[in-house]
Amino acid sequence: MNRFSTYIGACAVIVFSSQTFAANPFNTLKTPQQPAEAVEPVQEPDLEKPPLQRWPVHNYILMGILTTKASSPTTKRVAIIRTPAPHSRTYILHFGDLLGAQDGYIKAFDSSGFTVVQRGEDDTPEEVRLKVRNRGATKTND
Repeated sequence: MNRFSTYIGACAVIVFSSQTFAANPFNTLKTPQQPAEAVEPVQEPDLEKPPLQRWPVHNYILMGILTTKASSPTTKRVAIIRTPAPHSRTYILHFGDLLGAQDGYIKAFDSSGFTVVQRGEDDTPEEVRLKVRNRGATKTND
């Protein structure tokens, strides 16, 4: 009997302590420290400008690059790009086309994106790279 009461007592302590410990399994044991992030002010797009010059370059979504005869010296490439929501329109861009709110133009294409040269903060030219962000672009059936 003494052994039985010890067993029951041990089970009661384990059950009781696990209930108090696991009352809410989704509670965190320690509050995570959030780093202070720099908040960038949201600028309203200038509706007087064309859609491809309203937003910063990184806000556009590059959906894909189409290439004609990649090994040919007369290779032509076009980019399929979508403007940010809520506008969300699709456009086709070529080498030299204007893009972005800082007077950017397409300088170069490659297989995974293109480079835009735009006016920097101190009016010096800066290059911005825009990569394909289409989720299906990396899935190929080779």
